[in-house]
Amino acid sequence: MAKNLKSQSDASNNEYFRPSVAVDGVVLTIANSMEEAQDAYMNQDHESPRVIFGKELKVLLIKRGAVSEDGTKRPYFGYWALPGGFLRSSENAESALKRELLEEAMIYLNQKKISPHQIGFYSDPKRDEYNFDSKNPSFHKQIMSVAYAAILNEDVIPFSGSDAVEAEYFFVKDILNKKIEKKRLAFDHNLILDDAIKYISEKMKFTPIALDFLEEEFTIGEIRSVYEAIWSVNEDLDNIDLSNFHKKVLNQTDQDGNNVILPSPQSKNKKRKQPGKGAPAKLYIRNEKSREFSLVMSPTKKRQ
Repeated sequence: MAKNLKSQSDASNNEYFRPSVAVDGVVLTIANSMEEAQDAYMNQDHESPRVIFGKELKVLLIKRGAVSEDGTKRPYFGYWALPGGFLRSSENAESALKRELLEEAMIYLNQKKISPHQIGFYSDPKRDEYNFDSKNPSFHKQIMSVAYAAILNEDVIPFSGSDAVEAEYFFVKDILNKKIEKKRLAFDHNLILDDAIKYISEKMKFTPIALDFLEEEFTIGEIRSVYEAIWSVNEDLDNIDLSNFHKKVLNQTDQDGNNVILPSPQSKNKKRKQPGKGAPAKLYIRNEKSREFSLVMSPTKKRQ
């Protein structure tokens, strides 16, 4: 066996190096701001109680509270982190993610028919240097992580469990601007979150992944609010021209030349009331067979 596959432990050179593998989940949703939520509540009607998505991107975080059997606090105790944990011998990475989300936040991805998107593999030797082998403290246990992004299209209230003492949604902008407790996430989770947003943003240019944030029926305005929420994280919305957004979405065709969104057959004459004094908007559904866009959905800068 090649020498570089052996452990470099100071105590023993006879053990093979076996890194531990974990999963981390970036669970994203778009929710109304407090003002928008109040406005939606005041303006809702009996036929269409859900008015419109807000323009704020949120991510699920858990507060770490793990303690070892000897009472030692695990690394980043008390920090907010992405939900996740170690693979078990009978699991693949995706099933481990679903189990961890259920254990730590009571979110059941299978029930929601949500397919996680693998966004990266993180293997910096110093990303998590916790030593699980108390009998051999010099033996380094490298912990690698497979990271996924998952999109929720409705408010799913999280409940903390296992070694998570709290579970909450946070505005992504607050995390990026260090407006959270301890100013940063645990481990390399800031990097993973950033990579997940870049992944979703890039997929939104060429595929209908933005529709994953929406319910079965939606308006063009709700699609636009998803793009605004994502773009506002890395772009200045005041400098983006959205004047042709409505037309561009309606003209989108897929890989087979069919429309990506279709008028809702269940609600031909039904429209959804918009916030404020806007006219009621038509309802649409997605073409489930659509996988690609004919037109790139990237932010267009306003002419100076």
